[in-house]
Amino acid sequence: MGERVYRVRRTMRRREAREFLEEASSLFGEVNPGLVEEAELDDETLIYLIDGSALFARRGGNLFPLLTSPTVDRLPSIYVDMGAVPHICKGADVMIPGIVEVGADFREGSLVTVRDIRHRKALSVGRALLPSDEIKKGGRGRAVENLHHVGDKIWRTLHS
Repeated sequence: MGERVYRVRRTMRRREAREFLEEASSLFGEVNPGLVEEAELDDETLIYLIDGSALFARRGGNLFPLLTSPTVDRLPSIYVDMGAVPHICKGADVMIPGIVEVGADFREGSLVTVRDIRHRKALSVGRALLPSDEIKKGGRGRAVENLHHVGDKIWRTLHS
């Protein structure tokens, strides 16, 4: 893996780092403390690195775990059919007809991990637009807003 290209990368001050770790821990469960760095991509997305590992991002005020972070396994999962995979990996939101299974229950606005049904691999992290019980009923429309997916700018930056 080559050197990551960020517009700006800096070590956070102790107070800022503590506040970030408290926020991340309150949202996603215990986050191990370490040296916290903040890096900015060209599109105003902030990446948070802990001891050199990129684990979280913030865009538009939304803090979410990266697909490479073990924290994605703590989020509720939804599983999509294989026909939906290429669309989600191009940034499309998740539509109700493509969902074949809902893991743990969640509320509208919750962060969820979107996985393919065959390999059960994480494809994206998104924000639920409906609660899990509504999604389970089926129907039409958008169910999850795609925030970060395999192949997006964050993914390409981390895998360059």
